[in-house]
Amino acid sequence: MNPPLTMIPKIASGFIRKRLPRKTEVLAYYALSNGKSLHYTNADALLPYSNTEILDPKDVSYLNVFINAVLQPEHNYEVQKGLFTLKTRDVPLDGTAIIIQFVKLH
Repeated sequence: MNPPLTMIPKIASGFIRKRLPRKTEVLAYYALSNGKSLHYTNADALLPYSNTEILDPKDVSYLNVFINAVLQPEHNYEVQKGLFTLKTRDVPLDGTAIIIQFVKLH
């Protein structure tokens, strides 16, 4: 039986990058659930951990929402400038971390 054939691509030795990578800026809004509300505003930000307010999604390249360190699907929330709203029936437990990560590609 013949050994498996592995294909190793050949890379040109004179490879030159034509464009520099984009500058990336990552900002984060942190809040703690009070166990009652599905709405969070800039006033609910957990300082000094938050380094931004709730930004308008039109002003960022993309965003991620984590509740209790679990990435949330887009249909579970809505983000507007200054307001974060959960669209779920249940409310996160009191003290649960809510993190909105904003990524800007320049």
